[in-house]
Amino acid sequence: MSLARAAAFAVSRALMVMVIGLSVTPTIAQTIRATLTGTVIDPNGGIVQGAAVTATNIATNISSVAKTNQDGIYTFTALAPGEYVVEVGVSGFKRAVQSGVVLQIAQASRLDVTLEVGAITEEVRVVSEAPLVRSTSSELGQVIDYKQIQSLPLNGRLFQQLITLSPGALPRGFADFAENHQQFRERHL
Repeated sequence: MSLARAAAFAVSRALMVMVIGLSVTPTIAQTIRATLTGTVIDPNGGIVQGAAVTATNIATNISSVAKTNQDGIYTFTALAPGEYVVEVGVSGFKRAVQSGVVLQIAQASRLDVTLEVGAITEEVRVVSEAPLVRSTSSELGQVIDYKQIQSLPLNGRLFQQLITLSPGALPRGFADFAENHQQFRERHL
């Protein structure tokens, strides 16, 4: 009897650990990857289903492939930061090629593509830098590259001073001081 009781206790303990483990919400962590999404449409504004979208990293020559869904939307969720060439092709349309697509760390960008009617062997090449719009969220972010860091006069090379390069960002101590100073004036003056 005590052996059965011990086994039941072990099973209930294992189930409890599993339930607790599954109920813990995952924390949001910083990511080193970028996301690229967009819609593929025809010249009349109609959605294009089943189009093959290829994003090729120029530095590594690694390609990722996605297909547009029933709404004409494609998404790449884990692209390494860098410069990309994005190609879109589907039967009945000219292949569209967009070069100069630059993705930064933790950036969620949108690149919509309009396909022209024609044979897939024909190609429409856009060589200018793609205007990426951050329409998926309202967050702001900025990447400070190596060249900027090396050319700035940082006091003791404290990386926290780089925060002041981003518009609207304040070092934590300054914002706390301003808020606390206002509260002190309201209470004591």
